[in-house]
Amino acid sequence: MVANNRRNGFTLVEMLVVVGIIGILAAILFPTLSTAQSRSRATTCKNHLAQMGKALSMYETDNTYYPGAGDPALVSNMNVAPSLDSWRSKLEKYVSGSKHVFTCPDYEAPVYGTNVSDSFGYNAVGTDVLWATNHWGLGNGKGDFVRASEVQSPAEMVALGDLQLPPSVWINVISPRLDIQMGGQKSLIPERHSGGANMMFCDGHVEWARQPLWVGKESSQRSRWNKDHNPHFGD
Repeated sequence: MVANNRRNGFTLVEMLVVVGIIGILAAILFPTLSTAQSRSRATTCKNHLAQMGKALSMYETDNTYYPGAGDPALVSNMNVAPSLDSWRSKLEKYVSGSKHVFTCPDYEAPVYGTNVSDSFGYNAVGTDVLWATNHWGLGNGKGDFVRASEVQSPAEMVALGDLQLPPSVWINVISPRLDIQMGGQKSLIPERHSGGANMMFCDGHVEWARQPLWVGKESSQRSRWNKDHNPHFGD
């Protein structure tokens, strides 16, 4: 009679080897997968900004001026929603009802009632102080509107971009100024896309750059925020 030496399972050592191999593969693949997912979200953010760029162009064509920031929000029964005169509300009809384009998938959104604050901001005043009367941006709205002809270099002027707000603040504008403190935050421009942010320019194209480049004080950096394409160091 021939003995049957076949085994019906793994030994403990074999199981430990398999588990170890799986652990090594996971350690290699998970960071790669996480990076790929992060890049995918950043690409989605860029696509959303590109759609808003088309909406901004159509709005300017129909009205002969940019929408202006407008009031950021309406407050009713402890709920907050975008104001009807805000740039976002004015552009919504130009994106075929696709309101999801106004949200960045990497945005850490403070929640107010049933609403969340905006994940994108409007370049209302350029490198001037927020809500300045005489400014270099695309306007605050409500009587302060900027025409496309006033923008000296559309391909070199930021129109809209990534915004990060603390829970205590609701505004709908971006600014490169580091001296503007909002809820203790260092800057209104985030670092949520691999240490940087996406910006859409007046000609509709979108760029990513690390956050220090968006808030820098070099002439080439500051001039990209201003309609006359000058850096304005005297503020």
